[in-house]
Amino acid sequence: MVKRPEEWELEGFLEAFGWWVQSDSPPESVQQGVLRWIHGVFDDPYMFAKRVPDFPNFWQARIPGSRDGQGHIVVCSYWVYEGTQTVKCDLFGTFWEETLE
Repeated sequence: MVKRPEEWELEGFLEAFGWWVQSDSPPESVQQGVLRWIHGVFDDPYMFAKRVPDFPNFWQARIPGSRDGQGHIVVCSYWVYEGTQTVKCDLFGTFWEETLE
């Protein structure tokens, strides 16, 4: 039997998700895409993510399935603590995709 690796512990993702929904009022389909991505972070917090320069534990991810069809995409920034297998959400934001590097 193959032992499955432990999941990461997530902190603050649902709270930040709620604040983002309240602030940006994204369409339901975008909200569902973000929730699917959050679920995936349990298994792999580095999926679709890039490390923020000069901050060794700070990551940003453009969330697949979060495009609204009008040029926007949702980005999440968060901290990864490998020693404790903890991922702490900083915030979600909706951005014009063409303005992101």
